[in-house]
Amino acid sequence: MKNKSKLSKFFSILEDFILLLISLSFVVFFIYQMTNDEELSLSSKISLVLFSGFALASIWVLLKKFGWVGNQTDPSYKHLLDEIMPAVSFDDTKITLQENNEKIQKIAWDNISKIIITIDDSLLPTPIWGFQLKQTSEPFYFSNDAKGIDDLMDEFKNKLTGFNDENYGVIISAMGAMEGTFGVWSDDHDHRID
Repeated sequence: MKNKSKLSKFFSILEDFILLLISLSFVVFFIYQMTNDEELSLSSKISLVLFSGFALASIWVLLKKFGWVGNQTDPSYKHLLDEIMPAVSFDDTKITLQENNEKIQKIAWDNISKIIITIDDSLLPTPIWGFQLKQTSEPFYFSNDAKGIDDLMDEFKNKLTGFNDENYGVIISAMGAMEGTFGVWSDDHDHRID
């Protein structure tokens, strides 16, 4: 029952985002029509203005609902987004990946043999972190959108032997890329992957 509730909340958010995209599309269409078509009748222009006003009002309502403008945030959305966003956390011995507030994978710091970042050539390229482990062939993957990734990156220098500014440079290069695979760190003697 709990999963069904999460699913219905997710679809509610999805509907809101679709409304936002439709509204934005209509505003762009309005701007295009008003600037590129001198043959529009006065009634057509008035209709475009009214519908664009509705679209802008819809955008404003959604932005307020998600807390992107104003001081009022709908707490149910914030809570839902916290639940569905993956999160990484760590302590002195391990890294933990959580999805839907459930711990799904743990790896020991000393079991990491390589770290790579992969970016595919999708519409919205998202860096995917991959941790190759010493004791298994199955890598540990998570999205760069995971909560806690910044703190985890800061901890690399404390937990991974030889992790330094050069490794951070690879991360920065990967974050600016549209596609590719970037070797961030390895447990070999020079701690780099070329």
